[in-house]
Amino acid sequence: MKTRFFALAIAAAMTFALTACGETAKENSESGAESSAGTVSETAAEESSAGASDYGTVVIDNNGREITFTEMPQRVISMNIQTTEMFLALGLEDKLIGTSYNNCDVLPEYQEAFDQIPILSDTYASHEVIIGQEPDFVIGRNTAFTEKASGSIEQFEAAGIPAYQAKGTIVSGRPEVMDDVYEDISSIGKIFKAEEKADALIQEMQAKIDAVQEKVGAVETPLKVLVIDSLDGNEIFTASNALESELIRLAGGQNIAPDMGKNWATISMEVVTDANPDVIVFNVYEDTTLEEKIAEAEANPALQDTNAVQNRRYVGIPLTSVHESIRTADTVQYLAENFYPELFE
Repeated sequence: MKTRFFALAIAAAMTFALTACGETAKENSESGAESSAGTVSETAAEESSAGASDYGTVVIDNNGREITFTEMPQRVISMNIQTTEMFLALGLEDKLIGTSYNNCDVLPEYQEAFDQIPILSDTYASHEVIIGQEPDFVIGRNTAFTEKASGSIEQFEAAGIPAYQAKGTIVSGRPEVMDDVYEDISSIGKIFKAEEKADALIQEMQAKIDAVQEKVGAVETPLKVLVIDSLDGNEIFTASNALESELIRLAGGQNIAPDMGKNWATISMEVVTDANPDVIVFNVYEDTTLEEKIAEAEANPALQDTNAVQNRRYVGIPLTSVHESIRTADTVQYLAENFYPELFE
C-alpha cells in the first residue's frame, strides 16, 4: 500500500509542476501526422544582424521540400507554442511579429520576451489575418498548414511567403525521433545566422538525455508503458510512432503499443491486457484533469487487473511536453524520474 501511494504521489507532484495544455493528439493524427531544455542567455542581435549584402544563400530541406533564402527574414509569424519557444530559446524574439495557438503557458524564462509579441488568435489565425501582417516567413506544426487552419503550404508559396513545417510533425513511414527536433533547431539557426546558439541548445538537450540514459541504463527489464491519450470504451487512442514513444524509450520504458504505421492510433483493450503494462502515462490537455483520467481508467473493467492499475503506477504529462519542442529533453528526465524514482533520489 505504501508503494502504491508513493508512485501516485510522485506522479501527481510532478504533474502539478507542469501546465496541462496542448492540442489533442487526435487532432494532430487526423491532420496527417517543467523547466526548459535550457536557455541561451545572449541576445540574437549580434548573430542575426547580418544584412542582405553578406547573408549569402541558405537552402533548407524541409522534409524533401527545399526552401531558399537570399536574405534573413525579418517578419516572422510562429503558429504554435513549440516553434515560438524555439525562437525565444535562440534569442530571436525580435523577429517575431505574431503568434497563434498558444494553448499552453510559455516557459517562465521566456515570459517577458513572449509578452512583447502580438497574439493573432487564441487558436489558429486565419490565412487572411496572417497575410495581412505581411510576414516574410511562417513556421508551425503540420496542423497549422491546412485550409481550415492558417492556410496550406501552397497558399503561402503563392503569396511569396516561405513556410516551414516542424520536421517531426510531417514525417511519414517511420517513427518520430529526437533528431527531428534537433533538425528544426538547426534549421532555424541556419536561416537566422544563429548556428552557434542552435548548436549549444542541441548539445545541452543531448547532454540532459545522456545523463538520464546513464542512470536508467542499468535497468535490465524496461517497464512496460501504456500511453492513454483518450479512452473510449474498449478502445484507447495512443502514441504509436509518435515522438512520445521515443521519449519513453529514452527514459528507460517500453511503449506497449505496436507499430501501427502512423504516429497516433487506436488499439484494442485486448492488446493492452495481453501486454499487461506496468505504468500508464496519461496525456493531459484541455479541460480534463489527470484525476479524471485516472478515475476513468480505474473504472474500466479490462484495465483493473493490469499491473499499472493494481499498483496505481500513473504518470501525468501535458500533451505539449511530448510534442516536438525544446521541452523534450526535460520530458525524458521527468518520465525517467517517475518510472524509476529510486534511481533519482
